[in-house]
Amino acid sequence: MKPIIGISTSILTMESGLMPGLDRVYVNEDYVKAIEKAGGIPILLPPIESEEDIYSQYKLCDGFIFSGGVDINPIFYDENPEQNLSNTNFNLDEYQLKLCKFILENDKPLLGICRGHQLINIALGGSLYQDLSTIPQKTFKHFQESKRFEKSHKVILKKELLDLNQLVTDITKDMSQIAKNKNIEIRLENKNSEPKILELDYLKMKQLITIFIDNAIKYSSNNSHIDVILENEKITIKDNGIGMTKEQKDKMFERFYQVSPNKNGNGLGLCIAKYIIDLHHLNVNVESALNKGTKIEIDCNTNNETT
Repeated sequence: MKPIIGISTSILTMESGLMPGLDRVYVNEDYVKAIEKAGGIPILLPPIESEEDIYSQYKLCDGFIFSGGVDINPIFYDENPEQNLSNTNFNLDEYQLKLCKFILENDKPLLGICRGHQLINIALGGSLYQDLSTIPQKTFKHFQESKRFEKSHKVILKKELLDLNQLVTDITKDMSQIAKNKNIEIRLENKNSEPKILELDYLKMKQLITIFIDNAIKYSSNNSHIDVILENEKITIKDNGIGMTKEQKDKMFERFYQVSPNKNGNGLGLCIAKYIIDLHHLNVNVESALNKGTKIEIDCNTNNETT
């Protein structure tokens, strides 16, 4: 079954034409086409007042995109408006912050674009520069006046030195708290006697390992265990869960594919994992058999170890 993706909308006040002054609910068509092309079913979420009805909107969707739009009223991050603040819409902000709260509290997939990720920041207690001109350092041009598909700036993969031992230890500790809900023990065996320093993107590696352990928890039965073994640059995650057939294993990294539709999820996690694997040129080996569990080996040796 295709996932239903809710797209937040904006309010457009007509300035001319047959109905000047009329407010319209809208979103750019690119959002709709992108979700449809990715295999989802897009629906538009207009701003409404009832918190109960907002919760019903939340329950309806498997994932969300908070789209771009007008500036956010600074009253929501305890500031007064500055000179260069552009148009705001208090009711729109209030509605989207309530919806965002439901999404964050229940950990449903959420993507913010432009105003959207600013709103997520506010919902999590952050603040904003009200205009780029107020940022002390030099900034990129925000509004691209050329065609949107034209290349306009560089994108750099941020690599840093990290201790693989410490990273895996921290993730295992965090995921153990989640595993306790199913009375699953995560057993870490670190065979490295010294720190294992590698140059990798810390946040993406953390996300990758977390996705694999989270899937091991999801597909393992209650009162079981998961082994996480660290040896040199290799991480092994082994569970005794439901396992996979060869056909399922071949499809596991496909977007929206779920080994078991009865489990919570949206089929995006392993697709993201594959993106990170390819981005870092990692070697990943998967062994699995139906009703016998799954073993995943992540080789982080990309010939970039630092002595």
